[in-house]
Amino acid sequence: MVAQIEKPANTTLAVWFAELRSWFDQNNCQPILFAEAERITERLLFSLTFADHANARLFADTFSKYVFSNSGCTETIAPPALLLQIF
Repeated sequence: MVAQIEKPANTTLAVWFAELRSWFDQNNCQPILFAEAERITERLLFSLTFADHANARLFADTFSKYVFSNSGCTETIAPPALLLQIF
């Protein structure tokens, strides 16, 4: 399972990575790949690959507020199905 999320514009990369790292540690969940997917203007997109479907779903449910959209990520909760892609 691959999840694609967008770094929020109002948060520094270091603070956002710390939030993600803390969540990974607390949930004993580690992606097998975490990579920058692309950059659109000043927007950063990241892809996370999970070996386990349950971990991917838990991540998507928790971080769905960072789902990528054409208007930028928001703090509103978006449907997790929009975040996950199966490859």
